[in-house]
Amino acid sequence: MGAHISDSALDLLKRIPGFDVGAYLSTIDELPERGIRINTLKIGVKEAEERLEKIGWNLKNIPWCDYGFRADEGSPGNTVEHSLGYYFIQDAGSMSIPGLFSLNERSRVLDLCAAPGAKTTHLSQIMRNSGAVVANDAGSERIKALAMNVQRMGAINCMVSHTDGRNLPKWGKARFDCVLVDAPCSGLGQVRKMGKPGKERAGPEKYWPVQKNLITAGFDCLKAGGELIYSTCTFTVEENEAVVQHLLENRNASIMKLGLKLKHCEGFVEGGGVEFSREMQKCARIYPWQNGTDGFFVCKVKNG
Repeated sequence: MGAHISDSALDLLKRIPGFDVGAYLSTIDELPERGIRINTLKIGVKEAEERLEKIGWNLKNIPWCDYGFRADEGSPGNTVEHSLGYYFIQDAGSMSIPGLFSLNERSRVLDLCAAPGAKTTHLSQIMRNSGAVVANDAGSERIKALAMNVQRMGAINCMVSHTDGRNLPKWGKARFDCVLVDAPCSGLGQVRKMGKPGKERAGPEKYWPVQKNLITAGFDCLKAGGELIYSTCTFTVEENEAVVQHLLENRNASIMKLGLKLKHCEGFVEGGGVEFSREMQKCARIYPWQNGTDGFFVCKVKNG
C-alpha cells in the first residue's frame, strides 16, 4: 500500500525535521485496527462490550480513553448497535482531543469545522448533554452527515450551523468558553486514506491561508479566558506551527500545556528557516508509528 504514496506527498514528508519516512510507510502497510468510541449517553461501556463481543468482535481497550476500543471487525458500520448510536467509528488518536478542554456541564462550546461529528458528539458526551455545543461546517454534503450523526448519537445539547466558519465572528457578540478548530488540511496523517490509490492531494499552500483565517475567527468567538484547540491531521510546518504563530502575532493568545496521554513529539520552534515562539514546544505532534493511530498536530491556546 505504501507504494501508492505520491512523490509530492513524500517530498512534503521529507521536508519535516526529524520525520521518520520509513516508519510512516510501515504504518501504512500495516494499518492499525479501527477505533470505536462507546456512546455513554445511550449505553454503558460494559453492556456495549458484551453486545459487541456476543456478535464476534474482539475489543482492545484504548489507554487514553475509558470508553474507547480498537476493533478488528471489518465492517463496524453495519451493525444494529451502530445504527442505534451506541458507538462512533473514530480514529483512536482523535479521541484524545475533546478531553483536553476544561469542560463542565455549563460550558458553551463551538466546533468550527465539525463534520462528520466525531469530536462534536464526543464533546456532548463529556458534557453529559448539558451546556451547549454549536457544531458548524461549511460543506453542503458534510453538513448532512454531521446532522445525521448528532441525531444518531443523541447529542441533544448540540445545535448544527451551516456557514463558513470564517464568518461566525460577524454574527454578533456570542462568546464561547471553548472553541475547537479542527481545520481542513492536506491530510498527511490519515494513514488509511494515504495508503489508497487516488487523485493527487492538494499541498499545504491550498490550506494555510484558510487555516489562518479559521484560527483567528475561532479565537474571536472566545470569551476572555476561554480556550481554543487547533488541530490538523497533517504534519507540515506551514499548516501547524506557522498557523499558530500567526494567531500569536495577531491576537492576545498564549499557548497552554496539553497533558496528552499519548506518545508525542513537541511542536517545532523553527521550520523552513523561520523561527517560532519558544512556547510552541507545548504543542504536540503525534506520529502514526508512536501509538498506532492516525497522525495529527494539536495546540491549545488561551484568550488572554
